[in-house]
Amino acid sequence: MMKFPIINRFFPSFKWKVAAVIIGGVIVGGGALFMYMLRAHTYLGDDPAACVNCHIMTPYYATWFHSSHARNATCNDCHVPHENAVKKWTFKGVDGMKHVAAFLTKSEPQVIQAHEASSE
Repeated sequence: MMKFPIINRFFPSFKWKVAAVIIGGVIVGGGALFMYMLRAHTYLGDDPAACVNCHIMTPYYATWFHSSHARNATCNDCHVPHENAVKKWTFKGVDGMKHVAAFLTKSEPQVIQAHEASSE
């Protein structure tokens, strides 16, 4: 049997190890369910319907959907940098966290305007 002194220090008995696995499973499973319920997975793609997760975006999405842009361009084509993958995903992550913070603190404006970074 392999010895893991660090694990044995924190979880000295079999009962502690089982409890740690159960608690870890609940935390990971609860976190995964939380992310699924927030529809976090929709932000990984380029589907403009993800923008409608925020109620403020509904009129902007409807305008885009009924315009000629809907046939040829998604939101990310114009509002996300495309120089390289790192810059694109960093922008999406930072911008997404700003949106989450604004939504959770109820500080989102009722009339939105593109910030300099997303309007370039």
